[in-house]
Amino acid sequence: MSLWENPFRNDYSLLNRIVNKYESMIEQESKIFYKSLIYTFGFVSLLWVVRIFEWIMGLDLGFLGILPRTLNGSIGVITSPLVHGGFMHLLSNTFPLLVLGIGLFYFYEQIAKQVFIWIYLVTGLWVWMIARSAYHIGASGVVYGLVAFMFFSGLLRKDSKSVAISLSVFFLYGGMVYGVLPTDPSVSWESHLLGSFAGIVAAIHYRNVPVRMLDGSIPTQVVHSEVDPAPKDLFETKEVPFFYNASDNVNYQYSFKSKVKSQKNIPPTTPHAGNEES
Repeated sequence: MSLWENPFRNDYSLLNRIVNKYESMIEQESKIFYKSLIYTFGFVSLLWVVRIFEWIMGLDLGFLGILPRTLNGSIGVITSPLVHGGFMHLLSNTFPLLVLGIGLFYFYEQIAKQVFIWIYLVTGLWVWMIARSAYHIGASGVVYGLVAFMFFSGLLRKDSKSVAISLSVFFLYGGMVYGVLPTDPSVSWESHLLGSFAGIVAAIHYRNVPVRMLDGSIPTQVVHSEVDPAPKDLFETKEVPFFYNASDNVNYQYSFKSKVKSQKNIPPTTPHAGNEES
């Protein structure tokens, strides 16, 4: 290896590692985001399929809602979020479900499925146990559960990213708090209230699970490689054995200097091709 090797070769190698790391992180982030889109749009699409089928066939699927404390009405624990009273009712739940669902599966990927299933089933079960004797339909209970979970998760975790998510949810859906009050007899305020309780319980239970951060780490310092001074005899073309670990600049400099000094009176040796770094 020549003494006149590019002094910034190790910096280029470090730069390549940083670029490759960023590319890997972006690819991973994209996969997680696409997965959150698939889950959320899949559920919302199911709601629209049910509503369009009901409209085309001229059916009223209200009997699939929750009828509290009745055996026949218990099926609504599973089916009531899928049934809506009209397109406007469904539309009012669609946009919050899209925003909150994507946020849940993206930021809380590790526990998103468990949280969603918990809110979905427990809200329905509690409505069946204590709500008014009427058919309760719609996915608004799930919406309130997701709002409560994401808001209180930020308050309980207290890290900057969780708090930012919490404040964003409050800014977007803080006005929904009035929906838990019994102001309109045609609205299932019980679903809203009990869904919120289910979300709070989930937030407390999973409070020690951190919000998802970017995976991996990027070096924060770049150390330039050093260059040994040129020999006094500029026409000297001596070659020396030279083996080092490219990731260890310190060992490289020490090894190089010591071998140059110790081999001034030794005939030049050609490095092995298999160990030479070009």
